[in-house]
Amino acid sequence: MSRRGKTIVAAGWIVVAGLITGACTPALPHAPARSWNYVVPPAGDPFDHPALTTLALSDTKPPDLQEKVVYQGVERRYARLCYGSLSSRDIVVVLDRLSETEVHLYVDADRNGIIEAKELLSGHGLTWRTTLDASLVGPGQTKQVPRSVVLQLGRNGRTLRVATCGYLEGKVAIAGRDYTVRRTDGNANGLFADPDDHLWIDLDANGHWDHVEEQYLYAPILVLGGKRYAVRSDELGERLAFEELRGIGTLSLALPSALSQRGADVAATFVSRDGLVVSLLGKDAKATLPVGDYRISTATITLNDSAGQAPWTYAFTDTGRRGEPVWHAIGSDQSVALDPFGKLALEAGLGERKGVYHPGETVEVQPRLHTADGLTIARMFREAARGPQNGQLQTRLVAHDGRTVATVASGFG
Repeated sequence: MSRRGKTIVAAGWIVVAGLITGACTPALPHAPARSWNYVVPPAGDPFDHPALTTLALSDTKPPDLQEKVVYQGVERRYARLCYGSLSSRDIVVVLDRLSETEVHLYVDADRNGIIEAKELLSGHGLTWRTTLDASLVGPGQTKQVPRSVVLQLGRNGRTLRVATCGYLEGKVAIAGRDYTVRRTDGNANGLFADPDDHLWIDLDANGHWDHVEEQYLYAPILVLGGKRYAVRSDELGERLAFEELRGIGTLSLALPSALSQRGADVAATFVSRDGLVVSLLGKDAKATLPVGDYRISTATITLNDSAGQAPWTYAFTDTGRRGEPVWHAIGSDQSVALDPFGKLALEAGLGERKGVYHPGETVEVQPRLHTADGLTIARMFREAARGPQNGQLQTRLVAHDGRTVATVASGFG
């Protein structure tokens, strides 16, 4: 997502290993700070990378992309990779096809919206490996952590397959005993607290990893040894704690009928005051959670287009939110159903300029769409047959007599 003037457009083998200190991440309650190592094993190792995630390629160049490179191929295809939080800027990937069997791949790893010759990746055949920063955008700060990433061209030439290589490894105390834990990124976004991410726990302490007995999908509650534990983690995977449950409640999503009737697909991520992260995917999703207060961190909804074309997706985050966080209490044995959007509010500010505008001057309009809890829209796009298309908002500047002075298309920001 780029922010330039009044337009906001939404829509090699390198080993990276080292100590992640989490200096910008507060420690979780009741959990001592522990060191986590990000390890990238050799290719072919069982933990080389998890299953690859598919990323659509499009023939259409992103409107905010600059290309300062002389391509050698006959055609280009483009993709956007959201690597980090929803409000982080996309990483643009450009595939330059030389022939049916030979392609060049460029990755805008610095996220500056410019493809340059230095961003050409080296690789073997149709597989590439590079280093990308997982960007976690929070209130007043952005934290970037390097990850090793593998990219592979799909057989039809219309998709890229992507995965975060390796794993995070550290120690976690469970019922007074330390266990070695590995964490893998299951949805290729560089984060480690999503429903597709995995926790591996060496329960028998033999240094081997059993795919059946010692592998778990990340969830807010896990059953270990017949006991239920609350799993508390930050998104980057720098903190992890298991705490035996003392009380539980149920959380589900409640969409108004107008949205449900449009074939809506929905997802929302909730964060508790003491560091638990949980995501609900789908209209009928339900989660059993430890008692406590929860706020909505991200909310995404996909709606069918009224003209019968590809559905539109709208994503909101609490980065740049309006007002203070809204907390929702979940008590013991209580079932809570929440609408993650509520009544939407559209604002249109005029930037930082004060005073009267004169003829010929540029007026910067900054539209912002908020949920009832104050989350701000981060991106809007549609998944067309050949990849994502970014949405545009029409903004009209109207004089006091009703005349339209100017009209501009922009995204949100």
